[in-house]
Amino acid sequence: MKELAAAIAAKVEGGSGLAEAKPAGASAGAAVPAELQKQVAGLHFLSESDAPLEAVTYTAPGGELSNAALLKLLGEPAGAKVEAVELTQFLRNHTADDGVLDDVALSNRYKALQMFMKQDMDGVQVYRVGSGPKINAYALGRMADGTLAGFKTVLTET
Repeated sequence: MKELAAAIAAKVEGGSGLAEAKPAGASAGAAVPAELQKQVAGLHFLSESDAPLEAVTYTAPGGELSNAALLKLLGEPAGAKVEAVELTQFLRNHTADDGVLDDVALSNRYKALQMFMKQDMDGVQVYRVGSGPKINAYALGRMADGTLAGFKTVLTET
């Protein structure tokens, strides 16, 4: 459906609005979707620490974001290290029934979050920002209205 919408938008003057630039700013004027809040509620990412997942949205320009533009949008220091990781790779230990959570019901919640993000957002990617031991991780995808939405957390890696 999204491919069809994109194809139609390409033929319509003005397009879909997905690629139009909007003023950058974290969560200012961009409400976090209720379903996303519900999906991340109570979830924690286990690394060498236990950090909560926080639902976030960012108003961002359309198209590909350079690392510099991404860092500015996220409020991270310019020049910080950015590593992009695919969402399923990032969540693999949390979605496995016999993974780090040792709780099938909880791993099913991570599977539901992953499915929601893959189905309702375009171009979902996890951005690991910074270098150890504390790394900020942002799982973001573009919503139909052009905003970037997803979750953020903190990883501890020594």
